[in-house]
Amino acid sequence: MKHLLLITDAFPPDFAPRMGYLCKYLPDDWQVTVYTEQPGESHFTLPVPPRVEIHRIKYYHFQNTLWAKLEYAFKHILNMGFAYKDRYFWQHAKAEIMQQNYDAVLCSTFYTFPLLFAHKAAKALGIPLIADLRDIMEQYPQPENFPERLRLWGKGRHINTRRRNQVLRSASALTTVSPWHASILKTCNPNIELIYNGYDSTLFYPIDLQSQTFNIVYTGRMFHTKYQNPELLFQALRELLTEQTDLFADLRLHWYTDKQTQATLRQKYAGMFPAQTFVFHDFVTPEKVPGILHDASIVLVLANKTTANGPHGIMTTKFFEALGVEKPVLCVRSDEACLAETMQKTNAGLAATGTAGIKTFILEKHAEWKRNGFTRQAVNMAEKKKFCREQQAQQFAGLLEKTCRNK
Repeated sequence: MKHLLLITDAFPPDFAPRMGYLCKYLPDDWQVTVYTEQPGESHFTLPVPPRVEIHRIKYYHFQNTLWAKLEYAFKHILNMGFAYKDRYFWQHAKAEIMQQNYDAVLCSTFYTFPLLFAHKAAKALGIPLIADLRDIMEQYPQPENFPERLRLWGKGRHINTRRRNQVLRSASALTTVSPWHASILKTCNPNIELIYNGYDSTLFYPIDLQSQTFNIVYTGRMFHTKYQNPELLFQALRELLTEQTDLFADLRLHWYTDKQTQATLRQKYAGMFPAQTFVFHDFVTPEKVPGILHDASIVLVLANKTTANGPHGIMTTKFFEALGVEKPVLCVRSDEACLAETMQKTNAGLAATGTAGIKTFILEKHAEWKRNGFTRQAVNMAEKKKFCREQQAQQFAGLLEKTCRNK
């Protein structure tokens, strides 16, 4: 039995499905011990095998009060100056970690924490470190374009990028989620492997379920138009409103999203269409998403065109989930890069660059729904299989075995 020390910024039920699915599908000859932050709220249910042991460390001690804001600000300053959060976690976990025998450390992060924590653990144990980068700072627009609530995060990106790269250079191997991410990170460490995000085939599989209305469905938040811009969709729908009035007797835009996104959509777009067109729902937990997608006629994925200043290489899990259930995907707007290329290879739907294509796509899928009561996308099955979570766990397992042999 081999023993993996998994250090990650988040772990189910705090969403972060990538490492949760790795633990679910990693071969049985791997025992896993997880160190992660204790979440403030739980959003995601994902059972993990008994061979996975989870340790959660509490970092923030106040919630929803003035003290919480003061604590966050104080610790943010400490972190900028001294990488305080990584050092805090290492001090709280060191005694337990040093009592065990591990074969490798795998660190998964969307930012910088907990790379330094993982580096310290690997160095103290004398074992290899593999760093998994789910997101990187370079993929986002420049800090001045950040939403206000992310502005403080953006100001420290240069400091954190430098710290991140120091750890990545010392790692035995890197993994990441898109070809663009790999092209950026290989300058730090050429030993990099592309392991996409994907779908769990035990949850996201096709069902031909008839629906009473023609449903375009979106699940998730809408953060900022710099990297999620729905304007082309609404422009196309406004044109269809005058050209294909019968369509709107059937059409429903279902938004399973947070209150802030709902308010934005109501204010900017909902009043342009018949009252029944927009249907708003509370944000749902991920385990309810498969059933929602089964009832969809088109699954909406929000993105934006890649530019020199970002966004870059964002391969949203929402796309892979729609691919799993084989529903037509409408990506607005096309990134004209990694996501669009993957959609083309898998024949998943339309990555839109103009309103004409969107209108044609909607009308074709509406006609299919009228004939059958449901839609089903004829995806490329060989390409689809590359993105299942089981396949990705096998990739991680192969890299872990190779790294351990070479240590």
